[in-house]
Amino acid sequence: MIVHGNGSIVPREDRPRSRCRSWMLQVVVEEDGKRRRKSRAFHGTYTQAQAALADFVSHLRGTVEASDMPFADWCDEWHRRRVASMALSPVTVDGDAQRMAAAKMHLTCSVGEVTPEMVRSLYASLMAGDSPSGRPWKPKSVEGVHKALVGIFSEAVKSSVIVKSPMDAVQCPKVPKKRYTVVSSPQMDELLGMLDYSDGTQRAIALCCACGLRRREAAELMWSDFGDSVYVADAKTASGRRSVPVPDCVRDKMEPYRSDGAVSGGVRPDALTRWWTRNRRRLGCCCTLHDLRRSYATRLAEAGVHPRVMMELMGHSSIDVCMEIYTQVSDSVRVDAVRAAFRATSVQPESGHEKSRPDEFAV
Repeated sequence: MIVHGNGSIVPREDRPRSRCRSWMLQVVVEEDGKRRRKSRAFHGTYTQAQAALADFVSHLRGTVEASDMPFADWCDEWHRRRVASMALSPVTVDGDAQRMAAAKMHLTCSVGEVTPEMVRSLYASLMAGDSPSGRPWKPKSVEGVHKALVGIFSEAVKSSVIVKSPMDAVQCPKVPKKRYTVVSSPQMDELLGMLDYSDGTQRAIALCCACGLRRREAAELMWSDFGDSVYVADAKTASGRRSVPVPDCVRDKMEPYRSDGAVSGGVRPDALTRWWTRNRRRLGCCCTLHDLRRSYATRLAEAGVHPRVMMELMGHSSIDVCMEIYTQVSDSVRVDAVRAAFRATSVQPESGHEKSRPDEFAV
């Protein structure tokens, strides 16, 4: 971007200059060989408008110099700021690092030179297999890159590194809605009865099923945080941890094996997933490990738990996430709900074929 001239001041009121208090500051810039005006509204005297115009021009020219920063360097700076905020979980930090590696692999220019076309080409390359791992990325993963880039360039605009974000002209990749498998309440109870609670891995599976914990939360939960409720570290809650009651049947079966350390015996989250994949059919389930968490949320919804309470138990940052993604109320519950809604207003059939007509001449 090239800044031409020192800008101009245009009055926005039909008054003499000495009495006008509303102005439009305009500066001519050149981007991609095309000239256009950048405008900024200002309220004050003409002398104050002149000073504001000088600051506006200096800001644009300073932005031109800052925009020469390599995209990879700005990604690292954005990531450093995110980590310094202390508001992100380790999983989110690791995910950001993977998305940034994919973006830096293709966007090798300066941050000010990134165009919408380059971002769209990045998405296509990742889905075609030109990724750090060499495997094609799914639309859901590319959606994560899109959200990260929106944050990266938005922060660049706020920090005056660039004037306009290229993401304003890039649409988020469409992700097909996935139909999740939900385990019914009787199936969940049967699963909890089949698990061997002397095995740490299966105790972690029970926590996913009976308390709706994420696999990492179940694998890393300590015995000191287990009792009538489990206390889980959660960056999304105001206190940094949430409390989830443990069903009596599960607590009574786990208590005899209480010791020091982790409830799971120190099993890794990925090993927990592998064990579940190998043994789920034997346990009468064909769902993924995370589907147990969704089934827990659905069970709460079918029991009439208030969405706010459900959000706190699940550890979500908003009710929308809890309601739109995780809860899939079964068909029988939907049928019962409609029947209950129309039961009070149901019309009883009349005995005759025709309705009785009122006497028109009755007084």
